[in-house]
This record gives sequence, C-alpha cells and structure tokens, in this order.
Amino acid sequence: MTYYYLDRNGLVYRETIIIDEKLFQEAPRDPYTLKNVEIEGDILKIELDYFGGCKEHEFKLIGTKNFMEN
Repeated sequence: MTYYYLDRNGLVYRETIIIDEKLFQEAPRDPYTLKNVEIEGDILKIELDYFGGCKEHEFKLIGTKNFMEN
C-alpha cells in the first residue's frame, strides 16, 4: 500500500506505508496537531501542525496489520 504527500514546496512524493508491529510500538511519538483529515476516493489527506523550526522534517506512516484490514 502506498501514500502520496506534498512537501512545503508543493512537490509530490510517493511512499510505502510501513506495516510492522514492533516498529509501530517503538516509533517516536513527537507532538503534532491534526488540522484536517479527509478521504477523497481512496486517498487519505492529512494536514497537521508540528514544532521543530525551519529544519527539514521526515514523516513516515506506520501502522499495524489491523490498518491493512480496514
């Protein structure tokens, strides 16, 4: 399963959703605020705010096997 995202410059990236129980449990839980979540067809759109200044940030969508079943 893959997902797409836009960076702050509007460039589109394609990534794979990571399905790994152990990685899910051990992943960092940095604070963020969900601003908007919507589904368009088979696309999940997530808009969020996070702290950390102007440095480059990396996000990974990590789920459990239950995510794939829904």
